[in-house]
Amino acid sequence: MTAVNLTHHSYFSLAPGKSIRNHRLQIHASHYTPFDAELVPTGEIRSVAGTPYDFRNLRTIEEAAGSTDFAYDMCLVLDRAEDRLALAATLQAPEGELAMEVHTTEPCLVFYDAANLPPNPPGLDGRPHFPHAGLCLEPIQFPDSANYPWFRPALLRPGDLYRHITEYRFRAG
Repeated sequence: MTAVNLTHHSYFSLAPGKSIRNHRLQIHASHYTPFDAELVPTGEIRSVAGTPYDFRNLRTIEEAAGSTDFAYDMCLVLDRAEDRLALAATLQAPEGELAMEVHTTEPCLVFYDAANLPPNPPGLDGRPHFPHAGLCLEPIQFPDSANYPWFRPALLRPGDLYRHITEYRFRAG
């Protein structure tokens, strides 16, 4: 048996060349898993209410952060009862002209706002990177679940099939 917790680290921006802090975000999660100073999960599950992690209603990332210095790199526990494909998050461009939905079978979603993104090398389109030039929404199993038995285990036993589904759906307006 082995621990398996795969995701991918794709960066998204619905307004290239501009900060993602003005994007509007909604994440269907009432709880999150805090990390310590080294970004290691503490094993706790806390409510997002009254925190910068509360994206239960659509709002700008900047508004939620409350500070230009606040950086996001945390795991939200999605509100779901089953492992079926379901809407986890919605991201809207600043003017609302473009939107992205994240649908997944995974129980958690990591939100990373690229606060420490270095300027080099430039992106594939030649535009320079900069802090908050993109964000990541990464569906995932509970982080470090092998060390916290109350987290849903991310174990693959011999003969088992590992499968999860994530869809990024884009729409105009």
